[in-house]
Amino acid sequence: MSVSSLTLLFLSAALTLFGLVPCLGWLNWVAIPLCFVTVVVGVMGLASDKDPHSGEARGRGVHLLAVICGLVLGAVATLRWVLGAGIV
Repeated sequence: MSVSSLTLLFLSAALTLFGLVPCLGWLNWVAIPLCFVTVVVGVMGLASDKDPHSGEARGRGVHLLAVICGLVLGAVATLRWVLGAGIV
């Protein structure tokens, strides 16, 4: 589960950062939902990713990073989307 959180985090970060470039604002139409999915997968990982033998949480830092960065990247992508009027 931590691999999926980390992969989604890298994808959403890449799309959000490329969407900040002028004339590439249309990438935010993909980046905003992907950031939302990153947050959901991170929360699911925090809630359910446990070691079957000991019952302790695994990858807690990765999942927490996915939740926090997903929220920040989603806010940045949304702000860029609003400033570009949803087009540019």
